[in-house]
Amino acid sequence: MNRSLAYKLGAMALLMVILVAALARIGGVIGERQAVRDQVVLDIARSSSLDQLITGPILVVPFRRTLTEWHEDTISRSRSAVTREVKGQLYFLPEVFRFDGKLHTERRARGIYEVRLYHADNQLSGHIELPAKYGIDDDFAAYHFETPFLSVGISDIRGIANDLAVQLNGQSLKFIPGSGVSLLGSGVHVPLAG
Repeated sequence: MNRSLAYKLGAMALLMVILVAALARIGGVIGERQAVRDQVVLDIARSSSLDQLITGPILVVPFRRTLTEWHEDTISRSRSAVTREVKGQLYFLPEVFRFDGKLHTERRARGIYEVRLYHADNQLSGHIELPAKYGIDDDFAAYHFETPFLSVGISDIRGIANDLAVQLNGQSLKFIPGSGVSLLGSGVHVPLAG
């Protein structure tokens, strides 16, 4: 009886080893197919654009400020003025902001793998209220303002299918590449002369 029990246990152990080996091979094939699928998804995404992150719009007012520093010489007891110019930007966010969009999907296939791409037709609108003297309380005369611009950060500009434009006071202005603001990274901006 011990011998028959040993044969049965041995057969069960052999079957378990065979099943574990088969499962390991199947797991390897599944892992390879998942890696190929991930590569196909990445290739298709690269052919159109990657994830989109839209930041803004932000109204940016570049400025130069003249600073005068007084230095006192303790030996000769004289004072001398040193002026230097500092560059900066003021940022203004919309008081009212509206984002309207229509989203539709597209399926693309490569081999046995299918990927769903999302396309959006978006319209942004808003109202930016500028404070008096741009909110600067001290030494406003020391500031020299340059042409303001409206900036929108877009993480992957390749995903833009048509020309971007802004409607401002009945005028259509075209965006140009580059956000012009290091905070936003890549994107677009439009100068707002006048």
